[in-house]
Amino acid sequence: MTGAARAPRSRPRIGPRARGGSAVKSSRVVLVLVLAVLALAGEARAQSPEGVDGTLRYLPSDSAAAATFDTDLAGEELRGLDTKVRRVVGPMALLEGELRAVAREELGLDFDRDVRPLLGNRLVIGLTGLGETDGVLGAIEVSDPARLLLLTRSGAVTPAGQSGGVPLFRLGDYAWAAVREDEIVLADSRETLVAGLARRTGGTGLGETELERRIGELPRPSFVRGYVSSATVLAVSDEPGIERLPWVAALRTVGFTASAAGEALSAEAAANTDPSGLSTADLPLAPGPESPSLVRTGAGGSAFGLRDPAQVARFLVAEARLGQRRAGFGRDRRRVDRDLDVARDLVALLGSSAVVTEDGAGRVASRTDVTDPEAFGDLLRRPSAGAFGLLADLGLLADVVGPERRASIRPLRGRNDLYLLTAPGQRVVFGLVGARFVTAPDERAARRIAIEAPAPFEGPGGAAAFTVAPAPFGGPPLPGVGQLTGSVEAGLERVHLRLRLPVP
Repeated sequence: MTGAARAPRSRPRIGPRARGGSAVKSSRVVLVLVLAVLALAGEARAQSPEGVDGTLRYLPSDSAAAATFDTDLAGEELRGLDTKVRRVVGPMALLEGELRAVAREELGLDFDRDVRPLLGNRLVIGLTGLGETDGVLGAIEVSDPARLLLLTRSGAVTPAGQSGGVPLFRLGDYAWAAVREDEIVLADSRETLVAGLARRTGGTGLGETELERRIGELPRPSFVRGYVSSATVLAVSDEPGIERLPWVAALRTVGFTASAAGEALSAEAAANTDPSGLSTADLPLAPGPESPSLVRTGAGGSAFGLRDPAQVARFLVAEARLGQRRAGFGRDRRRVDRDLDVARDLVALLGSSAVVTEDGAGRVASRTDVTDPEAFGDLLRRPSAGAFGLLADLGLLADVVGPERRASIRPLRGRNDLYLLTAPGQRVVFGLVGARFVTAPDERAARRIAIEAPAPFEGPGGAAAFTVAPAPFGGPPLPGVGQLTGSVEAGLERVHLRLRLPVP
């Protein structure tokens, strides 16, 4: 049975809300092997490294998402991951308990005896489609596929006929499996499983070359690597009109990878785009590898830096204008358009850099260079819109200026270019200090952030860069980890995020 011939299924569509409980439950069995990757360490049966082209063929060539997971428990990636997880959460790996409970309570399986011996090669998992056509499917090549057949004697696996000569099985009440030569296939429904078997037999499906093309140029040593299609990304977006932005229209896939080798957890993601028809002005971030400067925050602080903030602001204003974002919080369209015009004028005056700091106690301050302080100040003083309209229509004050809350802005007493925003539970001073637009909890902090010396970012380049303390925003510190660092580099072919979290 092919995907085109499937009987209709009652499935929740992917959208702004999470998928329903039945879909989550049905995917738990498929994720048993993924949890094994994350939860366990130990010696695995030695197996020669194999590609995943065969197991990927069970997935449609247009899969909404696909990923491969390392299951070599004796390898560097999973040993490193297990060591780091245990260092952070303690000697008991929390995922291991969940994994064993799922295997025992829902499938009647003993994990060490029945599941662990199947691991070693890379596990493939994918989302076959969107909406009514979605399904979850996983596949792995194993050294002993007969083990699944032996489980039928205990009742954990129930024979359920054949498809094209391949035996099918039920696992519990909500998952299906097949054993095809030395490959085990798991799916959330019979039709998803049978369609996957047909693709594998016909030699169609995703394939490793296409998978790597969709992931993009990201590091290969990893315990997980995969992609999500642009259609999937847009399906969960609640921003009307965003697909009409040139950069969003050019988006093809978002690739991702993560590694636990060495003394850090690292992850990278790339929003891959079709560069034809794109210009650097369409990008959400300024192009190029040059890093912005940060501002030092002392022990326990976090910092963010942005080169050419006007590039980001123009992108957000264009998005707001396309969708009349948030409908102007109940104001009429003429008022929204006027505020967006003011926003456009303010954006044109933004300078070369912006920084945001957090001092570890949750106190946030920021500064943005401006090219013409006098003109910028005139715009702030406009009574009908000014900075209030700019911040609101870009969504930066959505939590305090919505219809259910009240906020007020007034000039700070005795100051020409500083203003005080007050709202329930919030107090922010903002305005001009010299040639910089600043925000801070109070006037003293606003004036201090305006003159703090810049500090170079030590990490991979990109228009955005940040460091996050192990105890951000006044929360408790995470044990056994260092400072998270990250950067984002933009270009016509991709926007590339890099993250690194030391776990020595």
